[in-house]
Amino acid sequence: MSDKSRFCFTCNKKFKPEHVDQAYCSRECQSGINLHRRLYKCDVCGKFYRPSFKNQTICSARCKKHRAETRGRFLILDRDDFTCIYCGKSSVTDPVELHLDHVVPRSKGGEDAASNLVTACIRCNSEKSAIPLGNPGFVLSEIERRNDERGINSGQRIDLTVRA
Repeated sequence: MSDKSRFCFTCNKKFKPEHVDQAYCSRECQSGINLHRRLYKCDVCGKFYRPSFKNQTICSARCKKHRAETRGRFLILDRDDFTCIYCGKSSVTDPVELHLDHVVPRSKGGEDAASNLVTACIRCNSEKSAIPLGNPGFVLSEIERRNDERGINSGQRIDLTVRA
């Protein structure tokens, strides 16, 4: 004979349900009085976890690191208003795919830092390829201005190997 017990969704205590659809061990758990003990779904990996502190949205340090790395791409796209720095096309108004481009290419010593990355449409990015700009001064000064305006640390490394 199988055990008909299950675990309460809110407090995770084992209980015997009175009916098939019962998911909570008590009225308190069902009404949310024990909400601080409830299981939450991680924003990054989707696993369920019990929060250690108020407003916790991720389950582990690994997920925290992953979220910080993937937010780096978004940080650059947002800083550049989702607009190609070279031609001015925007993913908001134009049907273009945006990428991150190194002003100074990696092959020429460029870093994956906020001070060396810009938003570029797929066409501009592929045409530029690994060719350094003839005069990158304007683009680099614009990046610095935008980083200062948004409070972005220019030396912040952006992990481009991680996809959201």
